[in-house]
Amino acid sequence: MSYCRWAPDSDVYVYASDNGYVCCACEMVAEGNECRLRTRKEMVEHLLCHLGRGDKVPQDAIDRLQEESAAEAHRKEDE
Repeated sequence: MSYCRWAPDSDVYVYASDNGYVCCACEMVAEGNECRLRTRKEMVEHLLCHLGRGDKVPQDAIDRLQEESAAEAHRKEDE
């Protein structure tokens, strides 16, 4: 499942993988060109860094990651 793909309004391609979240062909990492992070919260922080660099990141991708992160935290509280 992707959160965003390269498009006129997006300089990033972010998707969920079996072991976390991936920013594909990320220009902010040197090796392998993939930024792999374990949590949605970490990916939100990464995307905010992209915004800080002037990269285009769809707001709905950030919103979705934040909403899913909050829902996951709420589920854990209920356990």
